[in-house]
Amino acid sequence: MKPLKQACVTVHGHLVIGGEPDGKPDANIQFDSCHNEGKLSFGGALHVVNGLTMRSGFVMIQDSDSAGGGGLYIRGNGLHQTGGKVLLKDCGSDGSGGGLLIDSDDGFQQDAGDISCIGCAAAQRGGCMAITGRAIISGSVDVKNCSADLGKSPAWFGVFPVESHIAHV
Repeated sequence: MKPLKQACVTVHGHLVIGGEPDGKPDANIQFDSCHNEGKLSFGGALHVVNGLTMRSGFVMIQDSDSAGGGGLYIRGNGLHQTGGKVLLKDCGSDGSGGGLLIDSDDGFQQDAGDISCIGCAAAQRGGCMAITGRAIISGSVDVKNCSADLGKSPAWFGVFPVESHIAHV
């Protein structure tokens, strides 16, 4: 099988995961062993061009890597999480954002929900995640055994407000 030179899945628009609280089944999305070997291609499992809204459900990305955003790369309108859970496990980046890279002025707005990074690593900054824009975190972010070769924080690269709820284990 020929190595991938792009993410396993690329969404060229805005991606919405999960539904409204109307009783419909939630999304359950899993990626495993997505290896993007493109030197300038970001997102091992998932590359979203115009923002991601996570409403509910579960997304798991494990054992995936790329040049930036080892598991997940988001541009455009950033990440807006109103619920659900994202698990990034054993993902890696040759650049920044071992698990997740958000490359957007809109950055990361988490009203509710959970993001967990376990064993993610970056050759540059943000072993768990790197964010180029703002970050407002009202849900939870759990970081365990993540590392980065540059920067002061092995888990994060970005600016976070005082009201952030971040647990480093």
